[in-house]
Amino acid sequence: MPEIAGVASALVGFMRMLVGAMASALISFLFDGHTAFAMSGVMALFAIASLATYARLRFLDSIKQ
Repeated sequence: MPEIAGVASALVGFMRMLVGAMASALISFLFDGHTAFAMSGVMALFAIASLATYARLRFLDSIKQ
């Protein structure tokens, strides 16, 4: 399906920018002016979310086989 490769690439780029903007807004909302806990907390949140997504997809893939 090479005819939709450009659309898929644009959609992935859009999603990356959207998640980056949401993370930036969340960090600025949580920032207290003195510490880096907001940044490290949001980074940990996204790391846990990506691990959960990977585990979920891996688990579903193993069930189908």
